[in-house]
Amino acid sequence: MSDRGAEMDWLYEHLEELVPEYAGQWVALDGSQLVAHSFNISEVLHVAASKGHPDPFITAIPEALDRPFAG
Repeated sequence: MSDRGAEMDWLYEHLEELVPEYAGQWVALDGSQLVAHSFNISEVLHVAASKGHPDPFITAIPEALDRPFAG
């Protein structure tokens, strides 16, 4: 099993950019590369594998970023 630290770091650094474009979708990451995305997880896995990424890191992009309540 591989360490997914690179994917987690990249996701954390880019989440604000990803939400507007991929909200509600599954994404496949390989290192710092987004290799597939779709609302259908099976499609994400298929596309990632067809691009040469048979074991990508898969995660769902939230619909919106949680913002702390102040007030």
